[in-house]
Amino acid sequence: MPDEYSPQDKTGLGTDTKDTEAPSKAGAEGGEQAPNFRDSFLKDTDLYDNPSLSTFTDPVALAKAFVETKALVGKKGLILPTEKDPPEKWDEFYKALGRPETPDGYEIVKPEGLPKEMPYSEERVGDFKILAHKIGLSPTQVKELVNWQTAEASKEFSAFQGQFVQVDGLGLVPKQWIEDHNKAVDTFKSELGDKYEMLMKKGAIAVMKYGGQELKDFVDKTGFGDNPAFIRAWLKVAEATLTEDDLVESTSGSMSRKDRIAAINSDPALLDTSNLQKQRALVAERNKLIDEEYAESKR
Repeated sequence: MPDEYSPQDKTGLGTDTKDTEAPSKAGAEGGEQAPNFRDSFLKDTDLYDNPSLSTFTDPVALAKAFVETKALVGKKGLILPTEKDPPEKWDEFYKALGRPETPDGYEIVKPEGLPKEMPYSEERVGDFKILAHKIGLSPTQVKELVNWQTAEASKEFSAFQGQFVQVDGLGLVPKQWIEDHNKAVDTFKSELGDKYEMLMKKGAIAVMKYGGQELKDFVDKTGFGDNPAFIRAWLKVAEATLTEDDLVESTSGSMSRKDRIAAINSDPALLDTSNLQKQRALVAERNKLIDEEYAESKR
């Protein structure tokens, strides 16, 4: 067989080189178009003018394309359905991609190493499985998405958690709130000085009298017991409504003698000569408590 195919060889068999080279050379030099290689075997057929063959300039290129196409025949391939295709077509496509038969076919386990307080919802996991199945995700895709989302959520939660502290009765509380609260309490204590403890107890008496044990438990649980704004409000209630008997009766069972003596000494009424009856009552109570304290110390 010859190395090259000559356009002049109608039978496809090689001829003398001199006979085949002359016409091609003359055509090139004379500006004439070289004969189409399809003339030799397609000229009188319907395939001669087929557009798919017009791109081939020689039989070698055509043969090569045929071999490559033949190699693809029989190979498995996926055709992406269109929006007009029925759901069944999409189901077949997703199944070929590896989607399980049902959402329960996805195996998602709670990741290890999550922050202790980070919430994890099995219900949301179930919802995600349904969505993943609906859009045709494979188990591998679901696994990778879950791993990525978990890692991102853990980082965000840890950063968020760093701004909060756990407080009994309140849960997570912003650190800034704690700092502001402590600063306000320190300022309040500084303003009241030695009267702080006495006034705190006075406010507590008002809370118990008007709010009862339920309010007291709430105050103790939430930390409002030393909140300056809360204390000021209840001190106003105490000043406006509590009598001396209320104070004496309420403190006698909850204060030690020393605390009560200190409270009397801090009470402005002790020096208020405009109300001699109250002043005398306080003096008498204080003297009585002092005597009791002295007597007990001698035992």
